Amino acid sequence: MATSKFRLGLFARTFILMSALMLVSLAVWANIFFSISLEPRAIQASHRISSAVSLAQLSLDFSPPSQHPRLLTEIAAHDAIRIKPWQPIDQATPVEPSEYWHKVSELVDMQLKKHTPLYWAMNGEPGLWVGFKAENVQYWLALEREHIHDTSETKWVSWLTAAILLSLIGAAIAVGYVNRPLNRLAHNAQMVSRGHTPTPLPERGAREIRLLNASFNGMVADLQAAEADRNLMLAGISHDLRTPLSRMRLEVEMSPMSATQQHAIDQDLAQVERSLNQLLDYARPASKPPCQPIDVSQALKTLVNDLNLHADSQQYTLFTGAMVTAKALIDPHDLNRCLLNLIENAKRYGHLKKTNFDEEVILSKRTEIKGSVQVLDDRILIDIEDNGPGIRTQDIARVLRPFSRGESARTGGGGAGLGLAIVNRLITSADGKLELLRGEQGGLIARLNLPLAQS
Repeated sequence: MATSKFRLGLFARTFILMSALMLVSLAVWANIFFSISLEPRAIQASHRISSAVSLAQLSLDFSPPSQHPRLLTEIAAHDAIRIKPWQPIDQATPVEPSEYWHKVSELVDMQLKKHTPLYWAMNGEPGLWVGFKAENVQYWLALEREHIHDTSETKWVSWLTAAILLSLIGAAIAVGYVNRPLNRLAHNAQMVSRGHTPTPLPERGAREIRLLNASFNGMVADLQAAEADRNLMLAGISHDLRTPLSRMRLEVEMSPMSATQQHAIDQDLAQVERSLNQLLDYARPASKPPCQPIDVSQALKTLVNDLNLHADSQQYTLFTGAMVTAKALIDPHDLNRCLLNLIENAKRYGHLKKTNFDEEVILSKRTEIKGSVQVLDDRILIDIEDNGPGIRTQDIARVLRPFSRGESARTGGGGAGLGLAIVNRLITSADGKLELLRGEQGGLIARLNLPLAQS
């Protein structure tokens, strides 16, 4: 069985497009922002480093050596600056190789007018360490990283993540605002296609949406008026035709013609009445799906039992095959009409027998009709199979249209060509479909494919 390809809906496609555009714009903006703001941030950081080093040098140069320990303690307490004498065993860790710190190092060298290396840690102690001399003594000056370091990667990632999330949420809201009216329109159009009357669409929002919803509501109102006129017309036709048909039957029975002639005329009148009933059935709208699902297997069994009361006199055998308990959301009367039409179609055409479509049609002794129910994935398959000649593949689409019948293989019986069209109309209104298949042993399988009701 061929699997349908996965296709994205309008909301998903529009959301992906808008999200991609917003993310690309955000990436370009972030790149421009980092490029523009790098130099000002580096200048600010270099000024702080140079000022701290100059202040430490002046303080140590203009204070007596005996006061240096106390001075260093005071500086560390008030300015969060640590100053330590240089030791030969000191182990320095260079700053990370980035464009920002490269720029800061260049600016510090320019401001202090000498090469001043920067270190990320000293003997495992974190901080921004700078070497300088005071009274020919080498010192280390350490600044707190959070006071001088560029914005951490964690913060940048968190800011970018927040910006991306806000962009996606904004895209979803914007797309939903545009897509929601279209979803309502598509849902109502689907209801109209199934023969149901949807609730009117709200005529608010953007001008184009208001005009579209107003036009759709007007179209639905026109369709309802046309359907009401059609029902009234068909009711009048039914009333006006049934009366003369009954009178003609009475006149035929009272006429002096032979029994054979009376029987022939009565058959013609019965054919006219059957065609009239099919016309009325086709014009009658499908019922709304019930709130509770029905057991289709039980419905088929009940119908088969009722029809078998007359099976011997009508020269057909009606029986059930595999029956699986399955429930579907379909009106019981609509399901019964579908099954009855398919069985009547099998009774009318199943007695015709031929080995292929080019040979002469001959009559079989007795028609065998089998009904079965099976479940495949989330679908219910109700099969009505006969042992007749089947139907050409190229004729399937045509016989589902009103007033159409198959060619020589299945045209031996009477009828207006509305039986399968009625079934197709009713089953479509219940989210199902009618399939005509060729049986393994020949014959025709008329299959009702319905969605399985969720428990």
